[in-house]
Amino acid sequence: MYSVRARSLRWTGTVALTVILGALFVVRALAGGQSSSHQFRPETLPQPARSAQGESARDLVLSHSVVSGKSTNTTFGPVGANCDATTAGPDCTFVTLNTTATGKSEPGGPFTETDTVTILIGLFSAGGPFVYQNGAVDSNGNESGGCVQTFGVAHRVYANGTIDLNTQGASCCASDTCANFIAGPPGTSHGTAVCTSGTGKYAGIQCSEEASGGSTDGVHFVSRGEMVSTKQQ
Repeated sequence: MYSVRARSLRWTGTVALTVILGALFVVRALAGGQSSSHQFRPETLPQPARSAQGESARDLVLSHSVVSGKSTNTTFGPVGANCDATTAGPDCTFVTLNTTATGKSEPGGPFTETDTVTILIGLFSAGGPFVYQNGAVDSNGNESGGCVQTFGVAHRVYANGTIDLNTQGASCCASDTCANFIAGPPGTSHGTAVCTSGTGKYAGIQCSEEASGGSTDGVHFVSRGEMVSTKQQ
């Protein structure tokens, strides 16, 4: 999207500059009392110095990744008289998931990843005010299924360094009815991430990542992602 927009802007700028230069040549010809049919050689315009931003853009790296993993622990909270960590309850307001995964990125190579994800749902007894509909309806036309917002942290380990990320996104039920949980299974997820730190080859890294995934059983999942990051030595 950005490359298309950039090309569009460059072409727009080129056309506008051509029109302006053409008008200047005509004005100059008329001012000199010369015929409009006279041919003029365009002047060579000075080239602007390359900006620091232009130089740094050449050092960005685009990578793609695939991941397969599973949830290892689900905990409801805050734990209290009406909120059990395992079975939930009417006073539970969030769910925390731990996941482990293996993946491969190009460039980058194989990696392992652990994530901790928190889902804010609001009081169960209040119908979960932070849950929103996924667009599905049942046979009676009633809304069914929904989506939840997520926030998490991820730790990714490569052979030559590690990356820590903060993640934010949404998980949605991928059915017209989700009896087990409002967001599935089956479910889909979509999120974005930002690098917060790195070690080894990835020390000082800056990055932005977008990923999407799915799960048919609520435990195992697969996902794919795209990351743009600063080039590491």
